[in-house]
Amino acid sequence: MATNGGEEETVRKLIEKQLDEKETINQVMKQLLDELEKIKSEAEEIELIEEKKYQNEIRETKYQHELEKLKGELEKMKRKTAIMKRKTAITKRKTAIMKRKTAITKRKTAITKRETQIIIKIEKIKRRQIREVAEKER
Repeated sequence: MATNGGEEETVRKLIEKQLDEKETINQVMKQLLDELEKIKSEAEEIELIEEKKYQNEIRETKYQHELEKLKGELEKMKRKTAIMKRKTAITKRKTAIMKRKTAITKRKTAITKRETQIIIKIEKIKRRQIREVAEKER
């Protein structure tokens, strides 16, 4: 029986050892599953961060495109404004020239009127002198 008792002790120790190993394996499995869950969670976070980063890049690209478009429109408006300023300056110069021409024409008209008045006076004087000479001769 001693042999049987020794075998039972050995079997019991082996069973305890197996149970301990099984418990250790279960603990390691639980740790591995916890780590796997943690890795999955971190992967999801990284994926969300990458998605946000991608969306931000898209948004930034869109804003850059809009900014470039607005800069182009601003330059276009600046060119149009410069053209309008040049046209306005030309119109002002033309107006000034027309005013000078008008002033010259008015002066010429005034001179012509004075000349006409002088000619009329001279003609009146000539007629009077002719009449006076004709009256003296009579």
